Amino acid sequence: MNARQEPYLEAEGAAATAAGCRAVEIGGERWVLGLEWRTSDPKIMAQRMRELARQGYQYALRRRSFAANAGFARMAGADRAAPEERPLAGLPSAAAALADRFAGDRTWCAVLRLDAAVWCLAVSRDAVVQDEVVRLPDLPDWWREHGSSVRWSWLVLDGRLDRDLFGLDEELASHCLEAGPDWLVTELGRLEPADRLSALGGPRRRLPGKAVAAVAAVAAVAAAAVLLLPGEPPPPAPRPVRTVAPAPAKPIVVGPPEWAGQVEAPRYLQACEAAVDGRALALPGWKLEEARCSGPLLTYRYRRAGGSLTLALALLSAPGQRSAGVRGAAGAAAAAGGAGGGGGDKVDIQDRGEQLELTRRVLPVVGRQRDAARPRESALELASKLWARAQELDQPLDLSAVQRTPAPSERKPGPPSVAYVTLSAVSRFWPETWAQLFAGVPGLVVQEARLAGGQWNYKGRIYVLD
Repeated sequence: MNARQEPYLEAEGAAATAAGCRAVEIGGERWVLGLEWRTSDPKIMAQRMRELARQGYQYALRRRSFAANAGFARMAGADRAAPEERPLAGLPSAAAALADRFAGDRTWCAVLRLDAAVWCLAVSRDAVVQDEVVRLPDLPDWWREHGSSVRWSWLVLDGRLDRDLFGLDEELASHCLEAGPDWLVTELGRLEPADRLSALGGPRRRLPGKAVAAVAAVAAVAAAAVLLLPGEPPPPAPRPVRTVAPAPAKPIVVGPPEWAGQVEAPRYLQACEAAVDGRALALPGWKLEEARCSGPLLTYRYRRAGGSLTLALALLSAPGQRSAGVRGAAGAAAAAGGAGGGGGDKVDIQDRGEQLELTRRVLPVVGRQRDAARPRESALELASKLWARAQELDQPLDLSAVQRTPAPSERKPGPPSVAYVTLSAVSRFWPETWAQLFAGVPGLVVQEARLAGGQWNYKGRIYVLD
């Protein structure tokens, strides 16, 4: 990363620890680092910008995808400087570009080298971006005070920085990217350049499309009058062409990645086995067709074998649970005879004549750690690990080729595209055994565990690195 020396700019206000704003050249492109960042409601951001303009702030940069987050810079004597002497004009912000690159990751940190003695720290805490310029001797103190206790989703380090300075543990090192000139230019998002704040106390306004058309028509009439020869009658004035200003393109709204917040596979399987009730598996007068854990629901499906719905409801409505109602022809009588008291989980029983279905919402749907299912290994590494464990249990395991979730489009926004491998297995072992087999496998999410015919069928998805 080649950093070209530029004049320092005063950075006042919240970023009191910053040494100043600086323009740098990275991979042939110019960026601005060390902006003072502020966050507020989008409706009052324009008012804040006008206030800062009156205080002497000369530049503003707003993120495309988060209008309420903006960085500002103030340059001493900017009102007296020539345009070519204003180093920040038209430059995008590297910190805001990093925020676009890690969309969906609310907590990340990037340490980028400007020159031999100056480094830039760009951080995002709960999706609020800020960056500051620090001297190398102050970097260890900053890390001990602000960075060592934070659980960063990503840590971007310049390749020339001694990593021992950060004391990275194994887990944090797995989330560490090494930034270089090519990576920074090709992988960072593209930002709109910084806007110039006018001396009138607000952002510079552009003429609307109708005003531009009117000015163009008047200019055309004036040019035609100058070219008239003496004695010739003037031609009729051209009618102004009505133009409509094109609507600004709407940014693509990208949500968090699909793996974010997913339940850890071992925890889900353990909860599934713990929720399966032995009484439900051997219900008198009813044949169990399947018991299925999928999402938050545990579902039993039976076929009548001479059993009574009222008796079944009485057996299934355990103390501490309440029936949410029975649907079907015999629903009213069954509900009156078998509704249990208490305020536990909700039980929904549906009577379909010869079939009976019971559903309980008892399984976890949110992971204890937001990035528990984050992809950390390649498909080949994960396949080798899983097949080796499955062979120890003499269990068949099917893994598909690498696939990708659909990428969001402008018409249908959604989460970013990620790579994954589907998993399926049929086993005599209950979920607790498979929970041990799946322990420590990154990126694994269980989508379904189904008991039918004495066999358990498992389906899942493993998010992998491209």
